[in-house]
Amino acid sequence: MQDGIGWLLIVISDKDIAFQDIAADNGYIATEQKENDAIFYLDKISTSYKLPDGFRITSLKETYDLYQYRRVLWKGFNHELNGEGDFTFSKEDEKSAEIEMMRPNLDLNLKIAVVAPDGNFVSYCGMWYDPEADFALIEPVATDPDYRKMGLGKAAVLEGIKRVGEKGAKKVLVGSSQQFYYSIGLRPFATSTLWKKRN
Repeated sequence: MQDGIGWLLIVISDKDIAFQDIAADNGYIATEQKENDAIFYLDKISTSYKLPDGFRITSLKETYDLYQYRRVLWKGFNHELNGEGDFTFSKEDEKSAEIEMMRPNLDLNLKIAVVAPDGNFVSYCGMWYDPEADFALIEPVATDPDYRKMGLGKAAVLEGIKRVGEKGAKKVLVGSSQQFYYSIGLRPFATSTLWKKRN
């Protein structure tokens, strides 16, 4: 990938010495930027959770609502808190969201939302699973700031993990070292470093 200011960028596992050698031989240098992965072992950690009264779990397969999907991501990634304005949803936004739902290996049953009593999606977890891989991925996770610290993000993630487990996944990875993931059972797994070279 490129960073827009003339650098070619690659992410290499800190354990992959052979790939690091290839990168170094091709002019790449390591940077201070790190990526951390955490892992959930389905055979070791419980996927049980409890929702507050009035809240329920759905999936985009059950409740295909692109407005609500985009709304929870907008709020959950703090766009309003960061001064980017209230959530809006145009015809172009709807078309863009439709295209997102057509990506390879996308399973709408693995796109989990927590629905508040007023009908709004207030937490969301996207899960990715390809049966040919031996793991699933969590991406993205977002919770509306007005509904944080209620266990809703935890419920969305654990429901997603439970569903990929039913499909055969034994491990679930997320590219993060946030305490949120550790507090629901994920464990530190691997670190990678961003390498760069001039384009």
